[in-house]
Amino acid sequence: MLCIYRAGKLHQLLHSVLGQALLIRRFIGLGRSRKVGALEKTENKAEKYVPKIEMQWLGKTLSYGDEDLLFKFNHKALPPMLMHKSVLPREERAGTSRELLAALASECMVEWMIMSLKRAGIPIEEFNTETEAKMGSDETGRAVVDRCDTEVNLRVPADRLEEARMILEHLLEVGCLMSRSVGRGVKFNYKYNWLNEASGPADS
Repeated sequence: MLCIYRAGKLHQLLHSVLGQALLIRRFIGLGRSRKVGALEKTENKAEKYVPKIEMQWLGKTLSYGDEDLLFKFNHKALPPMLMHKSVLPREERAGTSRELLAALASECMVEWMIMSLKRAGIPIEEFNTETEAKMGSDETGRAVVDRCDTEVNLRVPADRLEEARMILEHLLEVGCLMSRSVGRGVKFNYKYNWLNEASGPADS
C-alpha cells in the first residue's frame, strides 16, 4: 500500500508506582512534604521529557571537516548521530536534510500503525517501509520538499487482514502527530548568539 504524507500503558504504570512510593514515604515520615499531591507534582515536573536536539560543529576538531556535525538527542532511545560528510566527494554530500525529513515521515506514522495493530491483538509477521522525499518548487521558484511518499509493506495472519486494513486506513485519515503538524505548517524559529560579544541573543 502507498501512503502519502503531507509534509502507554507503561507510562500509567510508572505513575502508579510513583504514587504508591510517595504514600509510603509519607506514612513512615521520610517525605519532604505532608502533601502527597505536591510531591507527586514536583517529581513529575523534574522527570518531564523535553524534545530537544543539540548540534556541535566539528570543523575545528581533528579528523573532521567543515561539513561534519554531531547531533545529540534528548530522547534516551536516540543515540548521538554523526553526520560525517567530509569522507564523501562534494557532489555526494547534499540531501541529508531530505533523508532526515523522510525518516520523520516514516517513523511517526509507522510507530502509530504498529502500536494500533498490537493493541488490537493482531500479530505482525513482517513490517518494513520505504520513504522518498519528492522535491518541488515554491511560488518564487525556490526548491522545496513537496511531499514524502511512504510505501508500507506488512504481513499479518490472513484471518486478521481485513481488520488490520481497516485500522491502517483509519490512521491514514486522522494522521499522526508529524503529518498533522507539517500539514498545517510548522514554524521554524531561529535566534543566534555571537559568542565573541557580550550582547544578548538576536532574533533572525
